[in-house]
Amino acid sequence: MPDASVRRASGGLGRVVAAAAGVAVLALVARPLVAMAALPLAALVAASRPRSHAEFVTGGAAAGLAGYWLLLSGDLPDQVARSAALLATFIFVTVTLLTRLSFTHRALFASAGAAIGVTLQLAAVGVSFHELRWWVAHRTGYAARWLVGGIWSGTAPAADSTIIETRPAAGQIEELFLDVVPAVANYYPALLALELFVAFAIALAIYHRITKSPQGLPLGRFRNFRFSEHLGWVPAMALLVILVPSLAAGRLAATNVLIVAAALYALRGFAVVAFGVQTVGGGVFLVVLSAVILFFLLPIVLAGALVLGVVDAGFNLRRRWAPAQRQ
Repeated sequence: MPDASVRRASGGLGRVVAAAAGVAVLALVARPLVAMAALPLAALVAASRPRSHAEFVTGGAAAGLAGYWLLLSGDLPDQVARSAALLATFIFVTVTLLTRLSFTHRALFASAGAAIGVTLQLAAVGVSFHELRWWVAHRTGYAARWLVGGIWSGTAPAADSTIIETRPAAGQIEELFLDVVPAVANYYPALLALELFVAFAIALAIYHRITKSPQGLPLGRFRNFRFSEHLGWVPAMALLVILVPSLAAGRLAATNVLIVAAALYALRGFAVVAFGVQTVGGGVFLVVLSAVILFFLLPIVLAGALVLGVVDAGFNLRRRWAPAQRQ
């Protein structure tokens, strides 16, 4: 019968193999996002001087996946995404090693630095944002047309020349796809920034899970998610640029900033809801009920979460509720 040390080593290797298999499956589903997460994960593991099998295997796999993604050929949006990921990773890892800032502030610093760096790079090579927007619209439009073509091919007239009832629904889906294309093109920087946020969260969660001596603060519990109230000046200035006619030249950039800020405030609102659910002890039933409400009333729920996040940033609702919970 093997001793405890052998059993622990075997169990640890088994967890590494299972994690590697899970990452492989996830990479097939969301390859760009996984590759973005692999960059900071590999850098963080390397900076922590790996010693265990889990650290070596995970760090090596992440480095290989990130290197493969960076060496792939691609159009302008792909190259912008890779350049932004590299710059953001460098900033995020550096701030993680040198400071005790929360994850949100580190990710904000990294995303802002990447945005500035990519803007300077595009200006240096003579590429305008309009050209980048055209490439995103072209690629997104091609994917939308391919999907719509598949939908219409399944709603062709029957043998007796009658139209199948699903044809109007296909037309509505086509209109929806065509409306999404310009939005994705206009707000590509905001979508890329949010994707970097998710990638950093994935990388940090795995890093603190497998590393024996991790650097920097972990993600923390979702119900405690918050950021400095001074961040409110950023969306306020962006909103000012959008509303003032003389500043129309910067309206698109300000809208992208406002989208990222709105996503963060909405996430903060959901964190307040999670804190409230944990406080009242709703259990599984309340969680399932919340998920159903979120599914059927998504626009209303998102707007409510955004408002709740703004209110929490000003009044710190969870801190006010905490003393009452302890009584």
